[in-house]
Amino acid sequence: PAGITDLSRANAFRDFDVYYAPYCSSDAWLGATRGEAADEFAFRGRDIVRALAEEVRTRSGTLGTVLLGGTSAGGLGTIHSVDLFK
Repeated sequence: PAGITDLSRANAFRDFDVYYAPYCSSDAWLGATRGEAADEFAFRGRDIVRALAEEVRTRSGTLGTVLLGGTSAGGLGTIHSVDLFK
């Protein structure tokens, strides 16, 4: 099997909608700083995940059962983002 995106009958998740967000925020999806001063970095990972949750709600009309996943820092961030998917 190819994992949760495998469409074979053996995959219990084959009928789930899949949303993929490549890890790009460099803050474990946790950052919420704007980096307003010229020498500050902006970390917006929390805002990215919040926008993803809203996109899922908009497309599906509701949030039913949600399976969040990730690896390394992205996986850590999913643990801290569960509240956005309630």
